[in-house]
Amino acid sequence: MEVPLSTEELLYRATINCDFETIEILANNSTADLNWKGGALFLAACESESLKVIRFYLNHPRNRDIDFNNAENAQGAPPFCVACREGYLEVVVELLSDKRILVNKPNKEGFPPFFLACSNGLQEVVGLLLKDLRIIIDGEAPSGITPFLLLMREDTSKLWFPYWQSQK
Repeated sequence: MEVPLSTEELLYRATINCDFETIEILANNSTADLNWKGGALFLAACESESLKVIRFYLNHPRNRDIDFNNAENAQGAPPFCVACREGYLEVVVELLSDKRILVNKPNKEGFPPFFLACSNGLQEVVGLLLKDLRIIIDGEAPSGITPFLLLMREDTSKLWFPYWQSQK
């Protein structure tokens, strides 16, 4: 006999699939744990890139119960790291607009979001992060390399110089 899924497991599946109607129904059940597994639902929303679902969790009346920063994916990355590393520009914009998001929180290996965006050559995300005064742009990664040293590698510097020139 199959064990029925919990409300939270159903909510997680709906979040992954961006099934907004189901998310609304399940999340508005007062017994649903919106901070299930330490914020896994919000992390799943960020990984799905659905702004509608992300905004739902950020603005839900019980959002004070949700930890927006501590859930980690299989690679040990919290939500903002995921968005920056993957280049989810609209998600990065949305998360930057919420002061509860820890914008410098590193992944489990110690790499902060700005470093991850730089290491993946994500010009638009890097440009956006450079405009936010909360972002620590000169912090070192565990390897001792700073984001700007990373960007100055021979194979990527040609990519970045035109971008920096256009930002002046």
